[in-house]
Parts: sequence; structure tokens; C-alpha cells
Amino acid sequence: MEGIPKVFLTLCCLLAILLSSAGVVMAGMNASKADRFLSDAALGVSEGNFQEEVLNLWEKEAEGKGYELAYDKKDTNKDGYTDLVDMTLTYQYKIPFLQKKGVQHRLRTYAN
Repeated sequence: MEGIPKVFLTLCCLLAILLSSAGVVMAGMNASKADRFLSDAALGVSEGNFQEEVLNLWEKEAEGKGYELAYDKKDTNKDGYTDLVDMTLTYQYKIPFLQKKGVQHRLRTYAN
């Protein structure tokens, strides 16, 4: 009779470990997707010659994926043309089993 509670407790602990480790893996995959999206956006903005229309398209696509994309155009050599775009992607980093509310993370890159 003593063995039944120990087995039950062991199974509950193993289930908690399994769920939390699966949540960590899922959170890592979501972070990787956000990083890949920002890299693709920076490449697309560079290839689009920093045009406002291209930036707006990437902003809309980010909203569709649940991200927030902010950008700041910079003219580094003061010639009147954009040379660099500072891009920041904000997304929710959430571990499903451990956190009910996600934490906002930011990724930053430059399109040049």
C-alpha cells in the first residue's frame, strides 16, 4: 500500500518535468522564428533600397504574425539618402506551462 502514493508522486513529478521541458523547447522555437523573421525583413528592406512601401509591407506582415516591428531610418553621411535602417522586433516570449503571461522580448538589427 505504501508504494502506490510514491509511484503516483513520481509520475506527477515526471509529468511536470516533461511539460515544462516541452514548453522551453516551444519557446525556443518561437524565439528562433522571430529571429529568422527579423533577418528576412532586414534583407528585404536592404534589397528594397529602404523604400517606405517596403518597410510598411514588413510592418504589416509582422503584425499578422503577432510581432511588432519598429524602424528608424538613418542618414549616416548626411547626403539626404537613407543609408541604414535600425529595426527592432518585439514579440512575446512565453513558456506555456510555467508562464501564463508572456514576457516581451526585443530583437534588434540593422538593414544596410
